[in-house]
Amino acid sequence: MPPTIVSDSMRDVVALVGQDVDFTCKVDSLGRHMIAFVRSSTPPSLISFDEKESDRGNYSCQVNANPLLSATGKLDVKAVFDEF
Repeated sequence: MPPTIVSDSMRDVVALVGQDVDFTCKVDSLGRHMIAFVRSSTPPSLISFDEKESDRGNYSCQVNANPLLSATGKLDVKAVFDEF
């Protein structure tokens, strides 16, 4: 049975500057295939710590099957403003 990426993998995430985020790529029938995480501009999971506004963008998990399988989630990082 070929691998398939589960439909709820790589959901969009909104984080505040300084927060940690966790993208999870769920794959059925992975077998001997491998999973890689890719940022489109530059259980397996991608955990990113201490988010910055420059971390915004699309992140993908890819399975090296034929054809290549891919699922994408968007990370949006919001600035935190201190109130005095």
